[in-house]
Amino acid sequence: MPTNPGPVKAIALALQGGGSHGAYTWGVLDRLLEDERLAIEGVSATSAGA
Repeated sequence: MPTNPGPVKAIALALQGGGSHGAYTWGVLDRLLEDERLAIEGVSATSAGA
């Protein structure tokens, strides 16, 4: 993680479900939430992705 993250980038997420995709989604979300350079402005999800 950079010490000076710079400008914040707004993103929206579309998360899919179905079987093992839920575990993958969880891991990706954990990483995205740690990144101070990102601001999650919207989420659309289905099934295990929700």
